[in-house]
Amino acid sequence: MSSKKRMAAVAITVATLTAGSIGVASAHDGAGKGAAKATALADLVKAGTITQAQADAITRSLMISRQRWMQISQLIRRHMKHIAQK
Repeated sequence: MSSKKRMAAVAITVATLTAGSIGVASAHDGAGKGAAKATALADLVKAGTITQAQADAITRSLMISRQRWMQISQLIRRHMKHIAQK
């Protein structure tokens, strides 16, 4: 494997591991899928710290971010397979 391909493979591997870790961390929070986040936001709404609309916006934003990371992770995996086949 050439030096440039090896460097690319290492960079992609690091990016994949990072993206995967973020995706796993956001998907599984220990109390069930999203339960800890929902409880924390509900507590903030109950305390009057944020409004329900703000909690809903946070939830939507986190969901969109997770979906983007999943897409990026899939693209990186496909690229890694392509590099490995060469």
